[in-house]
Amino acid sequence: MREIKFRVWNNEGDFTKFSVTNRKPSIGPLFTEFADCELVIQQYTGLKDKNGVEIYEGDIVEIYLTGPVETSRPNIGKVFWNEEDLC
Repeated sequence: MREIKFRVWNNEGDFTKFSVTNRKPSIGPLFTEFADCELVIQQYTGLKDKNGVEIYEGDIVEIYLTGPVETSRPNIGKVFWNEEDLC
């Protein structure tokens, strides 16, 4: 089971990372400490890139296809949650 982590960007371009599993249980919204800011909240995918950097929802990634259809040029895309791909 992967750790539930978030990366939160504020409207000034600064970010912080935190883990839900490391927080004390509380009642109320999870992001109340950021109530005065416009936020972009991204969830950790549980994956890391080739350099060991965590990949979050909203990140732009570059991949090379391998297998029956290999490509010499990278595919570039944005990481997002797709409910329809779930079993």
